[in-house]
Amino acid sequence: MFLVEFKTPKNQATIDKWRRMAGVGDKAAMANLGGAFYFGKVVNKDKAEALDWWRKAVVRNHPPSMYALGCLYHLGSVVERDYVKALRLWEKSVACGFKSAYGPLGVAYFYGHGTEVDKAKAVEFWEKGAKNGDPDAQYALARSFELGEGAPKDIDQAIKYFTLSSQQGYLGAHYRLGRIYSGETSRFDQAKALSHWREAASKRHPKSMVYYGLALYKGDGEPKNEALATRFWQKAVEYGDLDAMYCMGLLHYKNPDSSTFSDKLAREWWRKAADNGHDKAASALTLLENDQRDKLAAFDFYSDLDLDDPTVLI
Repeated sequence: MFLVEFKTPKNQATIDKWRRMAGVGDKAAMANLGGAFYFGKVVNKDKAEALDWWRKAVVRNHPPSMYALGCLYHLGSVVERDYVKALRLWEKSVACGFKSAYGPLGVAYFYGHGTEVDKAKAVEFWEKGAKNGDPDAQYALARSFELGEGAPKDIDQAIKYFTLSSQQGYLGAHYRLGRIYSGETSRFDQAKALSHWREAASKRHPKSMVYYGLALYKGDGEPKNEALATRFWQKAVEYGDLDAMYCMGLLHYKNPDSSTFSDKLAREWWRKAADNGHDKAASALTLLENDQRDKLAAFDFYSDLDLDDPTVLI
């Protein structure tokens, strides 16, 4: 969500030009100023000023600004969270022809944000967005087919829309394709799975860094490279990924012949993940703290990760 692109200012002269244009009522200039201040492009990041510019553009019926302002209300960023206002702004944006708003409209109906839960209607919006080439909507529609939520479960359709989304650079779609191709199904294709995870991991998608790191750590389909796996996991930890914290504990526990071996560090990483709700880390930590080495030796360290994976859209 919130991938609408406003023009990026080249320098302060561009900002000054937009201010002059906004001063005579140019709504596109107002919107661009909102984007510059929200993302901190050329100017210092100032979300309150971004909000002010987008509100001015919305008054002048600027659809991308309606979308952006709706995102602020949905996220509770700068303004108090208000799902109803977000929904109304997205609906108006779509009515004015801004098709990128189909994605978040679907989210609103899928989760009942500002309206009653209606997963079938959510899928209708995502289908419209997908047909118009919106990668968010394509991803959400693919997840619906993958999970059988709001649409019949259909892995082939999921692959189709994940692929379309990934081709536009949506990293989460690469990750989900990796999960599908690595699963125990007729579609198993390890080379494809690794290719998708490698692509997304190179662009710092947290979950892809976890799974591609596991392949490197185990030497499973990739040359074994513990150092590179560690770097990917450390980077994913910076994004708060619980599976990455768990894997860091695994790294320190599972290598008695390595300089990284350390029960103390394994405990610290597993405790950090467990304290944030990672059940597998909690189980491993309990066995380690109770010195149940025989049970740890038989512990399935690699299944049931992805515990904090979002259901449809983030």
